[in-house]
Amino acid sequence: MMRRLLLAYLLSLSISTPVWAEASRSFDGTNDNISMGNVLNVTTGDFTSCVWAKVTAANNALADTFIGKKDGFASTQPGYILFQRAAAGDAGSLRTSDGVDSCNADGTTDIDSSWFFVCGTWDGAAKTCTFYVNEVQDATTTNTLVGSLTNALNLIIGEAAGGTGDMSGTLSYGHQHTKILTAVELAELRWKPGMVADSLGGFWPLWGDATEIDLSGNARTGTVTGATTSSDG
Repeated sequence: MMRRLLLAYLLSLSISTPVWAEASRSFDGTNDNISMGNVLNVTTGDFTSCVWAKVTAANNALADTFIGKKDGFASTQPGYILFQRAAAGDAGSLRTSDGVDSCNADGTTDIDSSWFFVCGTWDGAAKTCTFYVNEVQDATTTNTLVGSLTNALNLIIGEAAGGTGDMSGTLSYGHQHTKILTAVELAELRWKPGMVADSLGGFWPLWGDATEIDLSGNARTGTVTGATTSSDG
């Protein structure tokens, strides 16, 4: 009886615990991107963006886009974007804007040359943007003037919608949630990609397939331009 119970328990673990491939997407810093189309537009609601990122140190003079729905990084460009800033100690940032006013959560942690799990959250009611590195808060800012983040741009990984901020390095396990995740949920997401299912708007493993699949169940597949498969996962 005990053996049968143990076997049943182990089988349940194998079903509920995912096994992830050791792969990622490589971006060469010139027009590589994955576009999901005009999806996950944010008006006045909340969101969380997360991705594993390893930025190439040689690209420090340029910004590196992780994921976003924004033309670029200026306040005059509405939307949201998670990226590593240029010439800023190699730190990351979450930028949100209504096209006039912006909220900039500019981190201070060097996220170059190694894998880091970076996330950004936006509280649409409080108008607060927060940037996390390995689920630890690295920066938070509030700007009550920021209104709707709405735009008609594509959600893109590896490049801003306007064609700037090309990523140089590797990315893996991109997530987009339509709510603010807690630090505990970010920690779970860091080690168990896709396991926080509540309000999961998109989950792109970035394994290197010809078409980028969406494991969230929302069929928000991505069109791949240039980004290749990397074994660095």
